[in-house]
Amino acid sequence: MRRLTLAVGAFALIAGTVPAWTAASAAPDPARAAGTVPAGLAAQKIAWEPCFEEPPGGDGDDGEAPPSLPPFMKRMDCGTYAAPLDWKNPGGKKIEIAVSRLRAASGHARGAVLINPGGPGASGIDMPLAFATDQKGNPSALGKDLDLVGFDVRGTGASDSITCDGKYYGSTLDPRDRRAKNVERLLAAAKKNAAACRSKLAAYVTTAQTVRDIDLLRSLLGQDRIHWLGYSAGTWLGAQYAAVFPKHAGRFVLDSNTDVTGTWQGLTGLQAKGFERRFSSDFTAWAAAHDKRFKLGRSKAQVRRTFEGVRKAIAKDPLPLLGGGDLHASDLDAYAASAMYSKWSFPQLADDLRVLRRYTGVKVRSTALGGGVPADLAAVAKRVHAAPAPHFSGPSVYYDSEYATFTAVTCNDTKFTGTVKANVARSAKLGKKYPLIGYSTISDPCQYWKRPAGALALRKPTGKGAPPVLMVQSTHDPATPYEGAVRTHRALAGSRLLTVKREGDHGLYASGLACVDKAVDAYLINGVLPKGDTSCTAPSLNSVLGDGSEPPMVEMGAKAYGLASLPADPIARAAVLAKHFGLKS
Repeated sequence: MRRLTLAVGAFALIAGTVPAWTAASAAPDPARAAGTVPAGLAAQKIAWEPCFEEPPGGDGDDGEAPPSLPPFMKRMDCGTYAAPLDWKNPGGKKIEIAVSRLRAASGHARGAVLINPGGPGASGIDMPLAFATDQKGNPSALGKDLDLVGFDVRGTGASDSITCDGKYYGSTLDPRDRRAKNVERLLAAAKKNAAACRSKLAAYVTTAQTVRDIDLLRSLLGQDRIHWLGYSAGTWLGAQYAAVFPKHAGRFVLDSNTDVTGTWQGLTGLQAKGFERRFSSDFTAWAAAHDKRFKLGRSKAQVRRTFEGVRKAIAKDPLPLLGGGDLHASDLDAYAASAMYSKWSFPQLADDLRVLRRYTGVKVRSTALGGGVPADLAAVAKRVHAAPAPHFSGPSVYYDSEYATFTAVTCNDTKFTGTVKANVARSAKLGKKYPLIGYSTISDPCQYWKRPAGALALRKPTGKGAPPVLMVQSTHDPATPYEGAVRTHRALAGSRLLTVKREGDHGLYASGLACVDKAVDAYLINGVLPKGDTSCTAPSLNSVLGDGSEPPMVEMGAKAYGLASLPADPIARAAVLAKHFGLKS
């Protein structure tokens, strides 16, 4: 799962549950039967138009002329197509799906790669931007003879979207506080969040519905088979597509893998372990190696004690912020966990913990805060509370659509098992073992969700009937832990697993790892798979980050776009480029 926001209680999952997969011998799938797609939908044409407009000059947000479009952006088109709201009733109400296409640089595409950033529910219409060039700004090999296709799944972004009415309850509550009254508040907030996110449209925001939207898109693109690059929850979506439409699956790459044999509820129990491992093994070791700069401790244990001391102080007495409100312990949890996705976030987290340690110390706090919140603490608070800027606006497009879609998919796809009381007990057990996010699993809205009756069922991914998939996975991935990837690998016949050792970043292809880029390009471009499972070792954190004094970004050909730097992470890179050049909604 791509995005972690502990403040929204999205990861309250328990291991050990098994989904009710649709058996291979089940009755014919109504969406696969001949003639199910109405003639009007099958014959529709996507009205492609440029995603970007060449700036006239002098209209930039900062009063300066916006940058000229790089050549590849002139090849990127956007459009929409109509799909059934409910694929069990394809002749009924329709919804609109937003899609983009970066046309092959050669002008002669040999196929199309659909790219999904995960979430589930993350907007993906800007994703082709991350793969148009290599890390030096030169045209990429991937985009030479292949069309690169991005899209917003139903429920999110520029597609017909859903909302939780912009509400989230219980964000300031401390999930570690297990006094009866606080537990009641946490559960009441989870129940309110479930109610806020339920809607008539949300009932049809499921993986089973989305894979049929994708197959309709395949047909409209004129492709007999589609290739796939899916990150995080995009691995779950890709595996489901191949299970439902194996004859239309081409070369599939699954990067940072969910456990497709289990449930969303089971994944976040595993996530508690993954985030704890990444924090306790990777971040603390690196911060301790640079104690001279950050002063968090000279060993992993000391750095962890520093974090826990800061957290305890904030839990007891939240820090006041400029403009009102407080910095709570739950905010610190979410901030620290979100930094685990990428090593490039480690220096900023360490520096912010240094600041927070200074202002939560018993001896210095009263005088340090006596005249108001210091500027450096205010900057920390701003980063901790930073909200992502919306990509789109307009009718039926909502600022909170990604969270709403995440909630709908994870709650609709697989059944939440066990009682609320049992979930409270399990979250306490997980928290004791994996404190960074384990306690927060108490807040899962799915325990109060009413799944739609008679919904399209998921298929059991086996890999049979489809080409083999290439799986890419780091050993210390926090959001989709390695153990789940191994289970997926065993389940998918013929799959190849590329393991990246000494690495914990979530999302590896096109992030600067040569061994990954080489293997993925070989398969997506030329259909060449590794002969068997393979592995490589990433550079050490110290060799990449140093002491963190350099900005936690890498150049990645940024000068070619008139930017000082770009994120190493391809999904973040796509978002920066889309905003910089003004992707039209």
